[in-house]
Amino acid sequence: MIRRIFKGEPEAYRLLIERYQPMAYAIAMANSGSVFLADKITAAAFESGYGRLISLTDPRKLGQLMCGLAHQESENLLSRRATNWNIPRTRLEVAPVDLQWIQTELIEPLMEELGSFTLHERMGILLNTFAGLNARQIADVLKIDPKDAAEDLARTRENVESALLKEVRAALYLEVNSRERLGSIISTVGGRDAADKAMSKSRLGRRKSRKVPLVLTACTFIVIGISAYFGYHAFNGAVLEQQPNIPSSPAPTKESSQEPATTEPPANRPAPVNYSLIGRVVDNRFREDGVAGVTVKVQDKEAVTDSYGAFELRGVARGEHRVSISYGDEILKSDVRLHTNEKNLPIAVDLTDSVPTRFTMIGQVTDRATGQVLKDIEQACIKENSSVLFPFILDLFKKERHEDGRVQIRLLTPGEYTAWVRAKGYAPLAVSFVIDENWDPERVFEFPLYRAALLEGVVYSASELSISGAGIMPRDGSRFNLVYSRFSYGNTDSKGHFALYDLPLGVHNLLIGSEEHGSARAIVVLEAGKTTTIRAQVPHASSFSGDITLHGLPVKFKELRRRQGGNNVDLLKNVVYLSPGQYELPFTPEAVHFWGSVEPLPGDTWFERRIEQESTVDTSQPVWVDFNFNDGKGSVQGNVSFQGNIPRSAFAEVTLEKEDSRELEKIYYDLGTSGSYRAENLPLRAGSVTVYASDKALSRDDFWQNRSLLNKKTASFSLSEGKPGAQLNFNL
Repeated sequence: MIRRIFKGEPEAYRLLIERYQPMAYAIAMANSGSVFLADKITAAAFESGYGRLISLTDPRKLGQLMCGLAHQESENLLSRRATNWNIPRTRLEVAPVDLQWIQTELIEPLMEELGSFTLHERMGILLNTFAGLNARQIADVLKIDPKDAAEDLARTRENVESALLKEVRAALYLEVNSRERLGSIISTVGGRDAADKAMSKSRLGRRKSRKVPLVLTACTFIVIGISAYFGYHAFNGAVLEQQPNIPSSPAPTKESSQEPATTEPPANRPAPVNYSLIGRVVDNRFREDGVAGVTVKVQDKEAVTDSYGAFELRGVARGEHRVSISYGDEILKSDVRLHTNEKNLPIAVDLTDSVPTRFTMIGQVTDRATGQVLKDIEQACIKENSSVLFPFILDLFKKERHEDGRVQIRLLTPGEYTAWVRAKGYAPLAVSFVIDENWDPERVFEFPLYRAALLEGVVYSASELSISGAGIMPRDGSRFNLVYSRFSYGNTDSKGHFALYDLPLGVHNLLIGSEEHGSARAIVVLEAGKTTTIRAQVPHASSFSGDITLHGLPVKFKELRRRQGGNNVDLLKNVVYLSPGQYELPFTPEAVHFWGSVEPLPGDTWFERRIEQESTVDTSQPVWVDFNFNDGKGSVQGNVSFQGNIPRSAFAEVTLEKEDSRELEKIYYDLGTSGSYRAENLPLRAGSVTVYASDKALSRDDFWQNRSLLNKKTASFSLSEGKPGAQLNFNL
């Protein structure tokens, strides 16, 4: 099915949506508790999942993939980063049922009954209700222990009213198996024509007919027919017994006379050899890349793979065969089972030095401090341009020894790659490169390795108790996470301690997750040859928490104030720093408008930078509000004059708008008597520049006190990739 999808067949993707829509909808409903958001999340999961199917090596894990995508899209939507997060999806057709009534009368009572259960328990009971999965299947798609899944399902069934579940399933049947949503998804990934064709062929949108009466009727006719058949033969036999003069054997007919008198057992003939073994040989690292030119052999038959790695062994007997894959005299893999009547999985092989490849990336590995060549190394490569060492990459490292310190990474197809190299006692280092029409096969990439760094720490819950079994993972994700099923660098021990030796140097945005206690975050800077020790804590419910960074580095607030009436209330004394780059601010449940500023670092030309935000406290969980003062490629500059002359004092306020209209970033520059300004390294966003000027010399403190009395003028700008700079002149 997946291969048909990527050959451009919308029919295959239609079948996938029809089959897995109930599973994705159940996960979305368990996370959101809303029919409107569940619909939106389900559509988003299938739309984002289309591009990720290529990384799926085992089609049997489609359920895991779709449930994982639905859960991820739920988190993205419910994080409320966008202003329209709670707006229902725009539908192509009117919903087939009254969603508002179902939400009020059925879903909300159901969610009240499920409120005391964990997220996995809610997912399990809804997967059972909407998709009909049993405990074993639930454990498979949620990747949990089957015994736990069975216990969770039994517990929820016992405590949730079964009649309510049946009513919810019946009321939402047409919404769960939505024909309109199928059309919307295919329209997004394949176009309107493909969507119309899929909707015309789909059987969704129809209630299942009751088949029990038809089955009972059919069974009744079958029983009557069988009874009549045996009754006829029994009656006929009795009649024959009452007439002894009639010969017991009938006269031979024309047809029976032509049959042979005796039937001999068939001779041992060889099985027919008119079947084929069809398969594909792929690179073990990148399962979508086929290996060309290798030989696949079974008994006396052999075939050579084409440019896509595909092969067909003709003239074999029906059934299962064991094949071997080789190149020249070297056996790459042996004893691989293939079947003539089944769809065989791709055969993954490791590319040795003898197997020819289209491209080879060459790297020189040295000690950065001494320049010494490193001979014993480990290398890994991913088909993705990223500087983040994802946890699954740690499982891909392979040991090699090169006397000249040159590592060779053999690749089959063009694309964007990232090569990782490490050695004993040295930190991993990444080099990204692109193979395209401009690829230079003679180029040598440098891998100057630093000495390794150690990150250790302790993780605490909101109640100040250490957490065992918490996973330490990067906050950035990869499409390969689900493929390799590894999400964390490591876990805390029974005392809440952890120690990581394999991380690269630089800044790491870490997420520390515990299913029982919640999530903590930390932003850590690792330096060569040094040990970094941190303390991380899960924030309390009914509090604000989030990042506080400048240029991606963890910092602390210079000021943090709340606007209350016409006053700015100082909050700095209430701030607690839970970990590097993470703050916590307790609040009562109400709408809060506040702003925080930071001190400039060496090299910054501004004297204050602040972010203004508005949010509302949630008593059931912490609210994540980040203060990330990021850089960009934009710049704004211009000249300033006051009444035709250069002012004695001038200040510039650059305001940057963000996607959320409730968030603004402001940067302040002291122009002095220069008569010009230049704001660099700005994010590519829209905003405005306000220039304040005076014919008197003013200090920065005077500027804050008298800002409303100064002459000022404002002009707008918009920065983008095509126009990263703007020139704005002011004459006050």
